[in-house]
Amino acid sequence: MPGGVRGVGSRGPPLSRLYACKVWWNMTFEEFLVQAKIVTYATVGEGGERRLEDGAFELEFADSPFRYRDRYFGFNPFLGQEVVWRDKVYVWGMNYFGQVHSDRVPTIDVFEFLKLALQKPEPRNPVRGPIAFCHEDYQYVNHFDGCLSQFHGQEMIYFQHEHVYTLRYHGGNCVALV
Repeated sequence: MPGGVRGVGSRGPPLSRLYACKVWWNMTFEEFLVQAKIVTYATVGEGGERRLEDGAFELEFADSPFRYRDRYFGFNPFLGQEVVWRDKVYVWGMNYFGQVHSDRVPTIDVFEFLKLALQKPEPRNPVRGPIAFCHEDYQYVNHFDGCLSQFHGQEMIYFQHEHVYTLRYHGGNCVALV
């Protein structure tokens, strides 16, 4: 196959590129992503972001050589995109769509709990929150598949064992590794 042996079936990037990402996605990037996630939405949430002319909300964080931007539209439902640049070149991104789908608990309460969960990202795969997190009557569950170079997943929140929120996400590298 051109470009090297591929992963499952013929889909996905060549395995050589996935192995290369293990070297490139070092702890410096992972630590940056953890920090960016915590100091943006997980800390400030609704009301702490900048409102853009096109109706989007934006949160940013930078720590050289990286810069992170989370831009989203809507409240419930909402959709968004996170992008990371390294030395002014985009290198990683993620898209997401989420919604509270129950009237049993106020939407803002679900989002306040979500912020608590997102303050505890998985250190090796810090794209959302932990695998599982409980606080009072809430439970957060994150199903993640892949590595930082190519992934997808779904997070759910339960209130008193009732499924009240879902977010689906996917993303990975944005540039070819040479």
